[in-house]
Amino acid sequence: KQWSTTTLSNGYINVSFSPDCSYAPGVRQWKGGIYSDAYYYNNNTSTSFNITIYGRLVNNITSPNASTGTEFLRRDANWTGTNVTISGNVTDECGNKITDANVTFTLTSQRTGENFTCPLVGFASPDGSGNYTCEFDTYGKPARGYNITMDSNKTFYLNGSIRKDYPSERPVPA
Repeated sequence: KQWSTTTLSNGYINVSFSPDCSYAPGVRQWKGGIYSDAYYYNNNTSTSFNITIYGRLVNNITSPNASTGTEFLRRDANWTGTNVTISGNVTDECGNKITDANVTFTLTSQRTGENFTCPLVGFASPDGSGNYTCEFDTYGKPARGYNITMDSNKTFYLNGSIRKDYPSERPVPA
């Protein structure tokens, strides 16, 4: 891309660069020089410089939702021992699906404060279209009232994090 600018009295130029969605995250090279000036020969006179562009990850927890998977998270211990599917998707700030992020879900019991990572080891399973899934084994875990936090990371992106609360349908004992 080319910018038009005027040389400052000290011989330097200033160019402000604010990358938009037409620039992909990563390391990019740039150089400065003269182009299309009647008095000077077109020439890139600087050496190459690197600039690193960062994107931002945006997470969205899609399941459990109001109609599926919330029995254990909201109700009593009768649901202990069943698996709850935890799902979410990751996009960037431009709405592009991110298919190769590292994603984990953390479930925090509102009753005990205990944290449970899903999956126990590694990262949630990607489906190749920006969706990530994990099966949370409820066996031996406290029921009723959870907060789910979805964290994502990827090189050249600012980490994404979102929390969704699933309050107990009955008051949580103190």
